[in-house]
Amino acid sequence: MVATTQLKEALSGLLNRGKDQAAACHHHVLVSLAQPFHEEISPLEVFQNNLTKTATGTFWGKPDQDFWMVGNGNIAMLTAGGETRFDEIKEQFHDLLSSALVDTPPIRGVGPVFMGGFRYDTRTKRDAVWRSFPDALMILPRFLFSWSNSGTWLTINALVEPGTNVRALTETLLEDLQLAVRSATSEGCQPVIKRITQSSKEAWHNNVRSALHAIDAGELTKVVLSRRKVLHADGNFSVDNALRRLCTEYPECTIFAICNGETSFIGATPEGLACVDHGKLNVACLASSAARGSNPEDDRQLQAQLFASQKERAEHSAVTEMVAGVLKDVCRELSYDIEPQLLKLKNIQHLHTCFTGNLPPGIGILDIVKRLHPTPAVAGTPTEQGLKLISELEGDRGWYAAPVGWLDMNGEGEFAVAIRSALIDGDKAFLYAGCGIVAGSDPEREYQETELKFEPLLTALGWH
Repeated sequence: MVATTQLKEALSGLLNRGKDQAAACHHHVLVSLAQPFHEEISPLEVFQNNLTKTATGTFWGKPDQDFWMVGNGNIAMLTAGGETRFDEIKEQFHDLLSSALVDTPPIRGVGPVFMGGFRYDTRTKRDAVWRSFPDALMILPRFLFSWSNSGTWLTINALVEPGTNVRALTETLLEDLQLAVRSATSEGCQPVIKRITQSSKEAWHNNVRSALHAIDAGELTKVVLSRRKVLHADGNFSVDNALRRLCTEYPECTIFAICNGETSFIGATPEGLACVDHGKLNVACLASSAARGSNPEDDRQLQAQLFASQKERAEHSAVTEMVAGVLKDVCRELSYDIEPQLLKLKNIQHLHTCFTGNLPPGIGILDIVKRLHPTPAVAGTPTEQGLKLISELEGDRGWYAAPVGWLDMNGEGEFAVAIRSALIDGDKAFLYAGCGIVAGSDPEREYQETELKFEPLLTALGWH
């Protein structure tokens, strides 16, 4: 059984200490207890079980690294609005952690970990489909399950008031924990997709021509445009089924889900934004792409064409130059690839450049995310002109192409760029895909590139 005597005693003791501290400071106190977890249950099973019992859940998976975090429920939801959203979340985070009682080992992804993300552009009028996803949302789960090479860990988080009945709270938490790990019945297959709606190809061509006209006029050198497909099904889409498929087919990607109320934002992104671990920063830049070949020889030819393309190399350089400029101001001993590397996924390959550096004290993951978002890989060059054109041509992207990730008690963590993603709302799914437009871009070729980028989520949601 999960509720061992040792766990019960440790939880009760920490909650009592929290109650005493709450009484002394006259406000609630966060209590966070981490313990090894010995139940044989997988991340996807925990997440699937969570969806049947709570309206809030989070999932973060790096299949090729065997690193997983699954959040069950929530005890705190940090929210913020407008262009100061990163700073507001950081302030709320520090307020909550300043008086916290934490009993956790120094293991990555264990302890009071917040999971969530941010809206792409807060200045654009909000699309109603993103009603459950504010400008910023970071969720502290009631139970966090973590899997890594350090083993499997359970973190229990609770807010304790001066008058909290510790015995009752302990029993409630342990009873809810039993439910959280009880096996759930699989939802099986995805529903039948009855139709797909999207803007016309002509509308896309017109948007690309508008972008090319702005580039020819010298207003900008690059802009990243996107398209949206809406899937309409004969029943509710299965989020856990989609995640299972994505984990299997795209193990090199970061698989994520943020579920809030009736809607869920999920994806399998190949593009990391930033990772901070013990003061060391890693940033990945992904820009420029080509299809995979049907055989090894075709694949090598497409790879060679990608590396040789002046257009694709210029698009990638625009991203790396911006990132290098930002990181030089905050990093010590910054280093990065002189030549881009290649990232090969199931159906597409990308040019890829990695940066590493050391951060000074006081600079955490949110500071880096604030400085980097949006990169030219998802906006344009110059950034402001790119954002303005995107807003005019597309409207609200919601959380698509925005930062999603997690934040630990030390202000460290990892964020990725939410591409290859979809918003799930019952029997509807809103899929997004984009590509960079520069001088010489061909509207039809760029259209086909977005079609390629829709494939992971289309397949995961049952479209064949």
